[in-house]
Parts: sequence; C-alpha cells; structure tokens
Amino acid sequence: TAVDGFILARCYHWPFPRHRNSYPEFIRDYDRVGFMSASLPVQGFDCMLEPFVGAGSLDRPAALSKNGGLGNRQKRGTPSCGALELHLDLAPGETVELVVLVGHAKDRRELQRLQTAYNQPQQAEEAFCKLGAWWDEYRGRQRIELPDREVAEFANGWNRYALWVRHFNRFGYRDTAQDMVAMAPIDRERGRRRLELMYSAQFQDGWTWHDVDTMGWDHHRSINGDVPAWMPWATAAWARETGDFSLLEKKFPFVDGGTDVTAYDHCKLALQRLLDDSAKAYLGLPRIHSGDWNDCLCGSWRQGVSVWLAQFLVATLEDFAECARRTGREEDGRWMRAEAERLRQTVNQHCWDGRWYVAAFDDDHRPIGSATDRQARIFLNPQTWAVLGGIADGERSQAAMAAVEELMDTPVGIPLLAPPYSEIEERAGLISRIAPGQHHNGGSWNHAVTWAIIAECRIGRPDRALQIYRNIFPPELARRWDLHISEPYVHTSYTNTPLSEETGRTGVGWNTGTVCWIWRTLFEGFAGIDATWDGLIINPSLPREWPKLKLTRQWRGTRFEIEIDGTSGARRNVSKIEVDGKAWPADQPIPAADGPGERKVRVTL
Repeated sequence: TAVDGFILARCYHWPFPRHRNSYPEFIRDYDRVGFMSASLPVQGFDCMLEPFVGAGSLDRPAALSKNGGLGNRQKRGTPSCGALELHLDLAPGETVELVVLVGHAKDRRELQRLQTAYNQPQQAEEAFCKLGAWWDEYRGRQRIELPDREVAEFANGWNRYALWVRHFNRFGYRDTAQDMVAMAPIDRERGRRRLELMYSAQFQDGWTWHDVDTMGWDHHRSINGDVPAWMPWATAAWARETGDFSLLEKKFPFVDGGTDVTAYDHCKLALQRLLDDSAKAYLGLPRIHSGDWNDCLCGSWRQGVSVWLAQFLVATLEDFAECARRTGREEDGRWMRAEAERLRQTVNQHCWDGRWYVAAFDDDHRPIGSATDRQARIFLNPQTWAVLGGIADGERSQAAMAAVEELMDTPVGIPLLAPPYSEIEERAGLISRIAPGQHHNGGSWNHAVTWAIIAECRIGRPDRALQIYRNIFPPELARRWDLHISEPYVHTSYTNTPLSEETGRTGVGWNTGTVCWIWRTLFEGFAGIDATWDGLIINPSLPREWPKLKLTRQWRGTRFEIEIDGTSGARRNVSKIEVDGKAWPADQPIPAADGPGERKVRVTL
C-alpha cells in the first residue's frame, strides 16, 4: 500500500509451524513492515509488478515509456514491486541530490524515525561513511592477502558479507553450527548467541529441531540422522577457539519441558542418543534415518547406516572428549574416546572398498557407493572426511582422494556422487529421482566441495586444491559458463555438471553452507592455521601460484599478523617459524599474548 508518501509492504502469511497440521500454530503475523520513500515529493507510485513491467522488461519497464506517470496501482495477492514517481526540472548542467530509502522497520513509528534520520543527502552520506568505517573494522579482524587479487578481494569482501547475511536469516540446525564456527574468530559474542539457540532447540530424548533462527521461532523436529551431532561439534570448536568453558556450565531448557541442564549435558545427551542408536544398528554404525548430511539419501530410513556420519562422529567425539577432560569429567572423556576408536576401526575394517570408502549400507545391509554398483559407485563425503576426521592412514587418504579426482572431477566442481543415478533406486531414495547431473544427483554440491579442498591441502596436494577452488569460484563460473544465472559475487549451493546438459547452471544462491567453509579453505587449508586447545599450529600447503600469503587471524583476544613465505619453492614442510622476532618450534602451538595485544608470526617453508 502507499500512504503519506511511503510505500508500505506487509506480509500476511508467514508460517513457521510447530506442528504442520495445527492451524493456530501455522499462522503467525510477521512483525515487520517493508518501506520505500524519497526525499522529494512523491507524485505517483506502482506496487503491481506485472502491469509496471508490461510488455517491456525490468531494464525498460513499459510504465516508463508511457505519458501520464505511474498508475498508482496496489493490490494484495499479486506479484508486487515498489516504484515511486518523482518530478525533477533540471537546467543544463544542473545537478540535484536526492535520497531514496528502502528498508525494514518494526512499525510505522520506526519508519518515520528512519526517514527523519536519513532522508536528506547530508544525513545519508554521513550514515554511509559510518557504515563503511564499521565494515572496514569488521573485515580487518580476519583477512587474507595473496597473489591472486581477485580471490583476495572476493574473500575479504563478498564472502564475508555473505556470512554476515546468513547470520540474520533462518537456517538449518547444522548450518547454524557451521556458520558459528566460521564466525567465532571474527565476532565472538555473535557466534555465542547462535550457539545458545542450538541448546534450546533440543528435545529431552536428544533429538532437535531441524531449523533454528535469530527470531526465536521454532520448527519441525528433525528426521535426519546427523543433525544432533552438530551441537557437540560446534561447542567443542567454540571452546577450542575462545578458551571459554563457562558456556558449557550454563543451563538451557529443552523444547518439550523438563529440567534445564547445562550446555555440556545437552551435548553429551546428543552424543549418547546417536551412539545408543548405532549400538542397535548394522555394524554398530550410526543410522541414516531420513538422510545423513545428504538430505536426499533417504531411501534406507528404516535400518540404513551412514559411513560419513560415523567418520564425522569420530572427529566430534574426540574433540568433545577434550571438553570433558578440561572441565574435570575424565570418565566421560574416556568413554567418548573409546567410542571414537570403535567407530574408526569399524569404518576401516568394514567400509573400505579397495580404492575408496563406501557411503552407507541400506536396510538389507548392502553397500551404497561401492565398486560393485552400476550407478552412484563413489560418494564424495566419505572420502573427504576420511581425511578430515583422521579415519584413514596416509596410503588410504591418498587413494581415496585420487579416486575422487579420477572418477568424479568435472570442470565446475565435484558432484556428491558419480556416476549419477539414471534410474530410480528406492534404497537410495529421493536422490535417485533427481535428473542426472543436477542438484544432489551428480551436481557439484559446493558445500561438500570445500571439504575436498581442505582434504587435498591436508594430504599435500595444494595445486589440486587450488584447481578445485577455481572451478567453483563464482567470478570464474560466470566468465566460463553462459548458463551461470546467479550473481558473480555469490556462492551457490550447487552447479549442474555436464551430464545435465546445462553445465554451469547454478541454484540456491546466498543460502548455502559453502559460504563459511570456502572461507575456512583459505585459512585452514592453504595457510594451514589450526586453532588447537593451547595455541595456533601453522602447517601451510601452498600452491605454486601462491608462494606467499599474509593473514590476520584473531585468537583469544590476540591479533596474529602472519606471513607465510614459500618463495624457496617448497609447498609444505616448515623450515622455521619466528614469533615476535624470535625462533619458535614448528610443532609447538603459538599461544595468545598476555592480555589484549598482537603477535607477529613469520613462517618460512
């Protein structure tokens, strides 16, 4: 609607159901208004998209080619837009400054306050300067300089902005965990608040909501086998990054009532639930339920088990066991380490297929992702997490990632599986019903590709890692593929691969876990900066094109200025480290400074 020189936009259907079949829970008012206004008097408006564009286009709407101004159209239930008509009479060479405000407000009172604050050019210019200064400081907390200027500008600019955008939107439980871990070095308190949402989204039986959000609205109970595991994974990462164990002792409620328990106990309950589940399953592996991290691998929901989830649990159990030890819960720590070792041995004994790890076992205990399969013979995640989770020895790590390169590589990234399903396979589920080469069924799922980049760095193949990085780099995709329809500065969830016959077509921009992990590939993959419990360990893996890196990394109140020099030609193997001008043992964690301060670190390969 348009009133008093404003365009106001309201949402009347904003469902976030606790119970999908409960009408009172389904309907919620959206407690915000969108608005558009201008510093000059408004002479006309249009809120209806289709008649505004007409036979023209968004570049040249039909309404602008007509005499008589805009049609003052508004109507609920139709595609909408916001267009304001302003009249200007300019003499030759004359300029006029004006302000157009587009934004979000709690109500009309706040809308009017915003207009008063920003509706004149000088006010708007001052606000832009303050915003720019804030972004400069925010981006300066963690940044990277490298020989490829385009990658550096993208990483420090758009990548950081996309991570910020994700923080203010509703996303999945597992996405929240991964975003928080990437955000913790940059914005500790904001990261902590996201983590606290996760504890309060748990049920008394250890399971969780499938989604959380900063608005505090609740959702449906997750049906995926991996979702509860992300809470202890993120909590351990938070404690390792910040050294703040007080959060583990803070109490949080359950979704379904009961007595509040500590964050530590919420995490332990999640692990206990998953391990109790696995104790009754085939080979003692964790059950898939209706999908592990791969939401579409849902056909074997009755008794199917996930190899990737077992690998992820090994890493999570070992990390959280250290939380237990450092908070005086030694017995819990021993139990977690024992379970991690049991799963590691089971995966290596029963899930190695000769050249790679199988992905899962179906309801009838048959492998999925095996060399004996005709379609979907190899899955990506079990190979990358065999490296990231410390499951595979050096020989198997090399073999698994070599199989990925040989059997899965495409010019636009790496698909989740290869070859894609061309026929429906009920034991695999929805993934086999998607067109080949698209989405989960053979599309390059970029979130998972980032794990491959880090894995390649870990096993000493940085040039291969950089090749993968470039294949999913948005500006590069936009230059090479006409069907790349997303913004060239935004990572997307997936890119269609050649078997789709639409190579380069992308889908689901902005809303992707790729954002947090592609940032981590630079710091933890190529630069090899590992935040341990006692300090930073730096073990770089530099591609030939990037012989030098400079990074800023915050850790526990200290600003680390790190230079990595590989101009000798070495790609790995640290020859010396200097900390504040003094020699430092390469295998020893570099602690934070005493009190707020800065440390200068020089690493020579």
